[in-house]
Amino acid sequence: MKNLTFILVLIFGGILILSSCKKDNSTPETQEIIYEGSLINPSPQKLQIFKEEGYTEINGNIEINVDGLTDMTHFSNLTSINGNLIVKNNNNLITLSGLDNLKFIEGKLTIKDNNNLTSIEGLSNLEHIGIDLLIEGNHNISSEENLNSIISIGGNIRISDFFTYKGLSKIQSSSGAIQFLDIEYFSGLNNLTVTQTLRFYRVESIEGFDSLQTTGSLGIYETDSLSSLTCFSNLQSIKGNFSLNGNYNLSTLNGLTNLQSIGDAFIITQNYYFSSLIGLSSLQIIGSDFHISYNPSLLSLEGSNSIKSITGKLIISGNYSLLTLDGLTNLQSIGESMHIVNNKHLSDLCGVRDLLSTNSVGEAIKIERNLFNPTPEDIIAGNCSQ
Repeated sequence: MKNLTFILVLIFGGILILSSCKKDNSTPETQEIIYEGSLINPSPQKLQIFKEEGYTEINGNIEINVDGLTDMTHFSNLTSINGNLIVKNNNNLITLSGLDNLKFIEGKLTIKDNNNLTSIEGLSNLEHIGIDLLIEGNHNISSEENLNSIISIGGNIRISDFFTYKGLSKIQSSSGAIQFLDIEYFSGLNNLTVTQTLRFYRVESIEGFDSLQTTGSLGIYETDSLSSLTCFSNLQSIKGNFSLNGNYNLSTLNGLTNLQSIGDAFIITQNYYFSSLIGLSSLQIIGSDFHISYNPSLLSLEGSNSIKSITGKLIISGNYSLLTLDGLTNLQSIGESMHIVNNKHLSDLCGVRDLLSTNSVGEAIKIERNLFNPTPEDIIAGNCSQ
């Protein structure tokens, strides 16, 4: 009996020891310490208190415009901001180091006009921005590869003033406008499939967008070196406008072979070396105007052969080198008017003969100030070239 009692004591004692070991090996949960209120241009003393108290979350905004601040180490424990983070006009700020634990911003993130900021690397673990992302005017950042942990941004994205920018690789959809400005080389958004608006201003090289299938609108403006749109090879639908304006070196639309429809206007203007519409082999429907103007190197409309319907106007004007309308031979209807004007060397309009023969232009037809200006009746009768 004594032996049995001794054995039971040993077994029970062993269970207690094992249980105690498990408790000792467990990882203690990080304690949340919440700051109530906003920090608007806080004094150095307030920043030091915030750091010493170890705040992990703030129910308010943080706005930093503080003389002498060189980094963000006062926020090294912060994981969540239930408001905005605005870092603006800090002349001494060099790095965002100190925000490495920040994962959630429920408001907007603004990093603007910090003249000596050299990197935004401190935001490498940020996963969520509830409203807008704005990074611009930080002219001392030449190259950056960051923000690749962000999964969602609830509002608009505007990034500008980089020589090279790579990032935002995890975002799959955007409900706001996305704009990139004054960037020599952009690469990113490889997993983006849907967005509302996508615009590039003076972005000289564009890579990424491998998964993009639908956008609300697409605009590319005022580039000197951009020569290809192959980054949009999987794009199938543009719900709004598609605009190409002032792109000096863009010569064709190669890369847009899967684009099937444009919901609003298609506008191609003032692209100096633009020579043809090659690349549009799948496009059938334009939901508003088709406007091709002042492209001095455009020779023909070859590449637009698949277009069947233009709901708005067809405007072809001021294309100095344009010789022929071949490329429009499969066009079946124009909902509004047709304007073919001021194309100095245009002498062959036979490409719209079938269209006019079926009386498929909804409103006025204007053909004037070209090298050859036949009437619609002349074109239908076959007197359409000179």
